[in-house]
Amino acid sequence: MLFTNFHFFLAFLPVVLVVYLILLRCSFRKSALIWLGLSSVTFYIWNDVRLFGLLLGSITVNFLIGNRLFATQSRPWLVTGILFNISLIAVFKYADFTISNINAVSSLNIGLLGIALPIGISFFTFQQIAWLVDMRSKPVKPKFWPYLLFVSFFPQLIAGPIVHHAEMMPQFNKLFGTGRNVYFSRLWMHVAIGLTIFTIGFFKKVGIADNCAIIASQMFGDAATGKDIETIAAWGGTLAYTFQIYFDFSGYSDMAIGLARMFGIRLPVNFFSPYKSGSIIEFWRRWHMTLSRWLRDYVYIPLGGNQTGWARHRLNIMATMLIGGLWHGASWTFVAWGGLHGLFLIVNHFWRQMRGDIRLGLFGWFLTFFTVTNSWVLFRAPDFTTAMTIYDSMYSWAFAAPIHFSDYWILVAAFLVVAAMPNTLEIMRRYLPVLHMPMRRGVAAMRHFFQPEKIANMAWRPTAGWLLVIAAIAAMDLYIISRSDAYVEFIYFQF
Repeated sequence: MLFTNFHFFLAFLPVVLVVYLILLRCSFRKSALIWLGLSSVTFYIWNDVRLFGLLLGSITVNFLIGNRLFATQSRPWLVTGILFNISLIAVFKYADFTISNINAVSSLNIGLLGIALPIGISFFTFQQIAWLVDMRSKPVKPKFWPYLLFVSFFPQLIAGPIVHHAEMMPQFNKLFGTGRNVYFSRLWMHVAIGLTIFTIGFFKKVGIADNCAIIASQMFGDAATGKDIETIAAWGGTLAYTFQIYFDFSGYSDMAIGLARMFGIRLPVNFFSPYKSGSIIEFWRRWHMTLSRWLRDYVYIPLGGNQTGWARHRLNIMATMLIGGLWHGASWTFVAWGGLHGLFLIVNHFWRQMRGDIRLGLFGWFLTFFTVTNSWVLFRAPDFTTAMTIYDSMYSWAFAAPIHFSDYWILVAAFLVVAAMPNTLEIMRRYLPVLHMPMRRGVAAMRHFFQPEKIANMAWRPTAGWLLVIAAIAAMDLYIISRSDAYVEFIYFQF
């Protein structure tokens, strides 16, 4: 089931939320926990019941191994759990990729397995690996139903954020434990905040990202079929994808945060104006923040981090980013994209080592945005041939036709929103919409039209004016999806 599907927000969400509220109001707290967990599993298997065995099997095996870790603190059990999770990803996500590469470098002709990629598998397996590692060092006796909800909670199950048990379990204890439940004392506020964030995220997806997708898909499709592409079209398609993936992922992150808040749960921040970054290091502190955190804590630091000398430190960065690239998909283009960002980070660290943390202002912002935009070509292209065709067109300076603003108006609008507007979390900052709310309000490059007082003036409040604004956005959301001929799937659903 998808957040932008009529079945979801007109049937599934109201039913799940109303029953959840009734159970909590009647003090059936464990029943509310079980209901929310089972509803989340139902959400996951809605379009394919075959996924039930995968999700429940993964949860059950990890839960049993976690119990053994709690009882024994055994390293072999930890290794077993990690290998189990990696094997799931290896089989479902990388088996055919591995077979194809073996066939390419040998005379073998091994048949592909043709296994469909289960949605969300990269997210819930990484989440459970983190839980197992933390279970060994910070043992807390696991309980099955809270653990099932921790893994399967539907707002963040499909595309993150990747949450830690230490972030979620205390909230579950407050909601479903025996202590005083303060959720109902501010119920209307939780729902109002959640609906506001969800509605804004919905518009980012269907109003901006999906319109950018039309331009991007056309250009990348033409490149893949070998058609000649003019420079303007190549840059237009590349920028379209740059903004498509931004508003697609930002929209999903907002919707996940808003949905969770309706149920009285705060998720960690996962996306915080990354295109306002003044360096590539800052970009990765703002883009897919929980994945960056996971890679830092469970790959980069175990490799030695920055405590291993100059050469080893750079190698650790590159290894981490290559793994991050491969996590996004079973393709060498994703690996190359990760390696490219690893190189960017190494250069950025070298600059800081030579010149200190000197900000480059508008030039630093432009350089960061330019390199990130160029790297998205590798991320989006189905193969290197297509990517090279696009790069060649971008820098061939072939202008055979005039530029028509009507063809690219959505890109101008998207850029103005990215550059000049506060993000959703900053608008909602007063009401603490997420865990670990960042304090950064923009970079120096944007300071002339992105100032703290302007954020304060745009801050959300439960007023009639804001109600009208959000109602208007919701009406546009419904109009857009009712008129849409084709649904554009969330990009991160592919990972």
